[in-house]
Amino acid sequence: MAECLTVGIIQHESDVMQVAHHYFENGIAYFTRRINRCISMACANGEVAPFMGHNAFLRWKALQDAAFVDPADGKEKIWSESNVSEGFDMALRLLLRGYIIRWA
Repeated sequence: MAECLTVGIIQHESDVMQVAHHYFENGIAYFTRRINRCISMACANGEVAPFMGHNAFLRWKALQDAAFVDPADGKEKIWSESNVSEGFDMALRLLLRGYIIRWA
């Protein structure tokens, strides 16, 4: 991030923590690992990296640049309180302001 000031987020791939190792948990773990592998392959081929909201390095200046005024209360906010996926909303606002999201 120090080399490229346009990188707003570096999203790291994470693995699944399994506790019980039963049938359902194994299935969800397998599915999650396959999704992460697909994201890795897509990003390696030039697709925009997703921001999942965890396991990421965030550039504070980029978050400040992507802040918005909430029409509900008139306050400047960094994270949306009216969306279920705050990470997706943040990623869109960063991309619209010219920042890059990278997958590691």
